Amino acid sequence: MSFFHTDRSLRSKLAAVVICIVLLNFAGTGTRAASAVPGVRRCSANTPFYTASAQESTRKFLDAVKDSIPALKRLWTCENFCDREYVTCSARGVEVNVDDIIVEGSLPEVPQDVVATDVVVTRFMLSGNGRNLVGTLPSSWSLLELLTDLQLAGTGLSGTLPESWGATVNIHALGRSLLTNMSTLARANGPRKRIRDLSYNNITGTLPAAWATSANWQYLLLNNNQLYGTLPPEWTHFKSLEGLNLAHNVLTGTLPPSWSGMPALHALSISDNRIDGTLPDEWSGMKLMTRLQLNSNKLTGSVPSSWGKQWVNMEKVALQNNALCGCAPPEWTAPGVQFFTADPPLLAPDCSTANACEGSSSSHPSSSSVHPSSSSVDDCYAPITLYTDAQNAATHAFLERFNDVFNIGWKIDCTNFCSWQYVSCTVDGVELNMGGVDLIGFLPPVPSTVKSADVVLIKVDFSHNDNLMGSLPTNWNLLPRMRYISVASTWVDGELPQSWASMKSLQFFDASHTLFDGTLPPQWSALTQLKVLRLSDTQLLDGTLPTSWSAMTALEELSLDGNNFGGTLPPAWSALTAMKTFHINNNRLFGSIPESYSKWIKLSTTSLENNNFCGCLPSDWIARRGKSLAVTGDQPLLADDCATANSCDHSASSSSVVPPSSSSVPSGSSSSVVPPSSSSVPSGSSSSV
Repeated sequence: MSFFHTDRSLRSKLAAVVICIVLLNFAGTGTRAASAVPGVRRCSANTPFYTASAQESTRKFLDAVKDSIPALKRLWTCENFCDREYVTCSARGVEVNVDDIIVEGSLPEVPQDVVATDVVVTRFMLSGNGRNLVGTLPSSWSLLELLTDLQLAGTGLSGTLPESWGATVNIHALGRSLLTNMSTLARANGPRKRIRDLSYNNITGTLPAAWATSANWQYLLLNNNQLYGTLPPEWTHFKSLEGLNLAHNVLTGTLPPSWSGMPALHALSISDNRIDGTLPDEWSGMKLMTRLQLNSNKLTGSVPSSWGKQWVNMEKVALQNNALCGCAPPEWTAPGVQFFTADPPLLAPDCSTANACEGSSSSHPSSSSVHPSSSSVDDCYAPITLYTDAQNAATHAFLERFNDVFNIGWKIDCTNFCSWQYVSCTVDGVELNMGGVDLIGFLPPVPSTVKSADVVLIKVDFSHNDNLMGSLPTNWNLLPRMRYISVASTWVDGELPQSWASMKSLQFFDASHTLFDGTLPPQWSALTQLKVLRLSDTQLLDGTLPTSWSAMTALEELSLDGNNFGGTLPPAWSALTAMKTFHINNNRLFGSIPESYSKWIKLSTTSLENNNFCGCLPSDWIARRGKSLAVTGDQPLLADDCATANSCDHSASSSSVVPPSSSSVPSGSSSSVVPPSSSSVPSGSSSSV
C-alpha cells in the first residue's frame, strides 16, 4: 500500500479556516458521549447543533446502524444520539468512530422513512476491528450528502463496489439550514478530507467507471481487496482526487494514458497487480505527482524520459519487479537521490546496452532474483530472548495491526519482529520509529484478542506524516510500558482521550501541529511521570488551563502555544518545579503571572507574547532574565514600569475563567496566531531576550 503526501501549505490554509471558527466565538467545542467517562451514562434531551429535522433523520439512521450491529445495540441506549458511545457531535457534524470493540453484524441501508439529505453524519469510521462485519456496501449510502469521510477498512465486507456511490458528496449541503448556525458550522466542516477508505476487505468486481463522473473524493483507498478487471479510462474525470491506492488486487490491462487528466493527483499506487503494457509518456502531465508505486506488475518498455524531467518533486517512485528495459531517468539516479527503487538492470552503468529494449523480455531478471528479503531466514526466525514468550506473542500481535493498517511490508510469519524495518528492540522494550515515513493510515487500537499487559511497546513515533489521520486510540491506556508517543505534524484530530490518564509510564507526548480540538483533560493530572508535553499550534484546543495539572510534577517542558486557551495561569502550577521550558504564547490568556512561579528555578526558556497579561514577570524571572533565563513577551510585561503602566485591573485579574470579550479579537483574521486587539493590550511591541 502506498502512503500519500499532503502538501504542508494546505495544512496552513486549512488551519486558517479553523481559526475563523474560533474567531466567530462559536459556542461549545462539541458534545461527546457521556460514556467517555467510565461508568457514567447520561442521556440529555437534545443537542444545540442541528435542526429538529436533521436530528430526527440522523437519529433514525443511527438507530438502523444500531439495530444491525448487536454490540452497538447494547451500548446505544440513549435517545439522544450525541450521548451515545463512539458518537461525537460538533460543528463538523456527527462523527461515528468505533475503535475498540470487535464488531459483528452488517451495515444497513438508509431506512425508507429517513430523509437521507438531512442526515448530518459527516464521518463514519469502523476500521480494523470488524472482520465479523459482513454483508455488502449499502448502495443507499450514496444519498448521505454530508458523509465526507467514510473509513471501512479491515472488515469482512464483500460484494462489489456500488455504482451509486459515485454520487457527489455535497460539501456545501451544510448551508441548507440543517444546522442551527449555518455560516459558522459550514466552515467548521472545511478541514475534513473527503475520503473513501475501503481497503483490506473482501470486495470483488470491477472498478465502476461511473464513479468519476460525479464523485469529488480526495482520497480513494481500495487496496488489498479482490478487485479485478481493467483501469477505467473514465476515471480521468476524478478532478479532485489527490490520492488513489489500488495496490494488492488482481487488476489487469494497461495504464490508461487518459489518467494524465487528473490534475490534483499526487500519489498513486497500483503495485502488486497484473498490469501489463508500457508506462504512458502522457502521465508526465500530472504535474503534482510526488509518489508513484507500480512495482510488482508485468510492465514492459522503457521509463519515459519526460517523467524524470517533469516530475521534479518526487518523494517515492517504485518500479521494481517488472520487466522494464533501458535506463532510469538520470534525474532519478543522481548522487544523493534515494526515492527511486527499480530492478538492478535499470540502474546498472551499462543499462543502455546490457538492458537495451530490443529483444525479448525473457532476458530480464525475474522478480525473485531482484527482490531479496530485507532480512535473512536466520534473522527472521531467531529467538527473541529479551522478553518472555507471552510478551513476544502479544507484542507481535499488536505490531501486526500496524502492518495491516499501513501495509509496511513486514514479513508477518517471521517470529522475530526485532528484525522488521522501523522496529528496535532493547532491554527496556520495543520502539516503533516511523517519523517522517509517509504512510496513509491511522493508529490502530489494541485488539481485544491481545493481552495488553504483555505488550512491551515503549515508543511509537509517527511524526511528520501528512497522511496519518484519525483520532488517538482510547484503549492505548492499556499499554503499561508506553513511554513515548509522537504524532506531531500529522492530520490526527479529535479530542485528547481522558482514558490516557492511566498511562502511568508515559514520559513524552508530542501532538503539536495537528488538528486536535476540545479542552485539556483535567484527568491527565495523573500522568505523574510525564516530562515533555507538546500541544503547540493545534489551533482548535481551547478552554482554561486545568488547575489539577499541578500534580504533574515531573514536567520539564510544557508547550501550549498557538491555541485558543483563555483564563488565567493557575497559581497551583507553582508546584511544577521541574519546569525548564514553558511556551504559552499566542493564546487568549490574561491576568498576572503568579509570583509563586518564581519557584521554577530550573526554568531556562519561556514564551508569553500575544496574550493579554498584566503586571510584571515573577521576581525571580526578572532577576535571571537575560542571564540564565530567556523570556519573550509583550513589551508592557517586560518594561521597567510594568507595575504601574501595565497594572492589573482588579476585577479582570480576579477571574480565572472569563476570557476577554470577543470584541478584543480581530474578526475574520486568517492568521495562525491571533493576538488580542490593540484595544485590550497595552501598546508596545513584543520583545525577546
